[in-house]
Amino acid sequence: MRGRQLVELRYRWFYGGHRVQLRYARETNDRLDPAVSPERNRLSVDYAFRPARGFGYEGGIDVRNSEFDQLATPREEDLLTIWGALTYGFAEQWTAVLDYRVADNDSTDPTYSYDRTQVTLGFLRTF
Repeated sequence: MRGRQLVELRYRWFYGGHRVQLRYARETNDRLDPAVSPERNRLSVDYAFRPARGFGYEGGIDVRNSEFDQLATPREEDLLTIWGALTYGFAEQWTAVLDYRVADNDSTDPTYSYDRTQVTLGFLRTF
């Protein structure tokens, strides 16, 4: 059967405005194109303190290993992402977010190796 299977285990801990989340995911893919059919393992840790009003912060680290064994020349990739964000809760149910992320993807095929930096400014409304 072709498709994607994903199993994810999560542990969440909440205390006041604090949140810690640990995640492990195992993904297998069987698609028509082997270039989009990796087997993946992912481990991530996130921490957040987001009060209803005022400044908060979030951050985390994510490590992912991908194996493309079905290719004519098999490839393996290791992706490391580290991020942090500053949040500000204002008015009712509104939050401003400044998010900074860096990623490093190392691949056995240099074509797929890259570094990335991403900065995002946004506004969120909860309801």
